[in-house]
Amino acid sequence: MAVECKKPTDYAPSIDECAASAGALLIGAVPSPDMFDRGALEVEDLLKLVLLLVVVILVLEIVGEFISILASISPIIAVVIVVLIIAYFLDYI
Repeated sequence: MAVECKKPTDYAPSIDECAASAGALLIGAVPSPDMFDRGALEVEDLLKLVLLLVVVILVLEIVGEFISILASISPIIAVVIVVLIIAYFLDYI
């Protein structure tokens, strides 16, 4: 189902049809009729996709904050461990 783009006829194929035909010949496939349908994705589906991406970003931000809190607490935990070891050696524990 190739579209010939070089012959002048009553029916002049559009540039999109020529490009699709050339691409189909390159990969050995015939373009489907649905290939030229624009707006096949519903607005609600796009909104769901955007909502999902926003939720993922929020979850990553929360996890990042939790990790940064743990990172800021780790020197305090290290000091507490050192104090406990010294207290153990001095028989305070």
